Amino acid sequence: MIAATELLTLLATVLMVYFIQHIWYFRNTKMNSKLITRAVIVASLGRVLAIPALLWGQSYGQLYTALCQGFVCLSSLQALKVVSEGNHRTIWALLAVTLGFTAQMMVSNRFHTWLNQGPWKSGIFALF
Repeated sequence: MIAATELLTLLATVLMVYFIQHIWYFRNTKMNSKLITRAVIVASLGRVLAIPALLWGQSYGQLYTALCQGFVCLSSLQALKVVSEGNHRTIWALLAVTLGFTAQMMVSNRFHTWLNQGPWKSGIFALF
């Protein structure tokens, strides 16, 4: 559930940035949101690389997870550069990826805080 929330946050932020770019530069044409959505989802498949960290032990788990996150960030940047239109493709892709991953981290941190301090941790819902 957390991974789906993170991916939806990243996708929504990227689509918002590209919608603003499309309004700014291409007023009379239709934005290809399906292509952008596919690019973000395919680039996020690099998260599968985190599975060996779970299977082979936790000796360098945090480092391996950070490397996978960096790989996903760079692959998202490259995928968005390929599918974007117009001038300044790199700048818009970098802006979209930076804002998207920042929003993704904020939502993830908020979600983890909510899970750790929820109403089930105290009172009638407390199990342990």
